[in-house]
Amino acid sequence: MSTNFIYQKKKALSKLYCDELIEYFEEQIKKGNICPGQVSEDSKPTVSRAHKNSIDYDFVMHLPTDPLHTTLETILDQNILEYGKRHTFLTKIDPYKIYPNANLQKYNPTGGYFTEHCEYGMNKISRNRVLAWMFYLNDVTDKGGTRFPQQNITLKARAGDLYIWPSYFTHSHHGVASPTQVKYIATGWIDFFIDPDKKGCY
Repeated sequence: MSTNFIYQKKKALSKLYCDELIEYFEEQIKKGNICPGQVSEDSKPTVSRAHKNSIDYDFVMHLPTDPLHTTLETILDQNILEYGKRHTFLTKIDPYKIYPNANLQKYNPTGGYFTEHCEYGMNKISRNRVLAWMFYLNDVTDKGGTRFPQQNITLKARAGDLYIWPSYFTHSHHGVASPTQVKYIATGWIDFFIDPDKKGCY
């Protein structure tokens, strides 16, 4: 078992399902339901193409009436359970769950999330994050992966592959731009469920 805490599930999504998600995303682009990729600067979302050059669509993960959403949530849930089995101490801390919103992202050639970053921060949205997840939705053969400098690992973009990793500073990462190819991903977070009525010190 790998000890770098980066979980991989090859072909977690079928090629057909990945293509359906890409088609759905392209429909959102045509409808104008997308926005330029944002980064957090001084705890505020900011468009900065020097840091992140992408097209993003924010969507609700839990939507029982839509099989496209339900499939993604179900497969992700199964793999989060597997992550917990591999790293059992995580399950002893606090309950955690999929954050209700996620992103579909498109990186055109030369685009990417260039800045090394982690998924945890002290703003209201990111301070409860414990894990991050990402599905690659298409194959990218000319670079286009994701680099984890501290683990000296570069993930390859292959349609359907799922990765889950800790959200903290230990797992900083950045995109590797493809000079010639488009990359699509679905990505989001797993948060600790914080009970507002819970009292006491830790």
